[in-house]
Amino acid sequence: MTQKPHDIGLPVERRGRRRSGSGLAGLLVHGPRDAALDCDIIDLDAKGARVRLRPAPAMLPTDFRLLLPGSAVAYEARLAWRRG
Repeated sequence: MTQKPHDIGLPVERRGRRRSGSGLAGLLVHGPRDAALDCDIIDLDAKGARVRLRPAPAMLPTDFRLLLPGSAVAYEARLAWRRG
């Protein structure tokens, strides 16, 4: 019998296609004073990104901007999932 990922406590992949790894550093900017949090952009595609904050804050805003390094690109973003 084959177990499915959710049967053994592993996260279930729900995206239609895999994101490609980025290996980039970025910034999450939020709030009226543009507070910034350093992050590692683990993977990225046209519909979303997975980031790791260093260190992980106790509170995280729901809405923020994700700034990519070395570019003038900033994405309006919304927290969809958080581990822990």
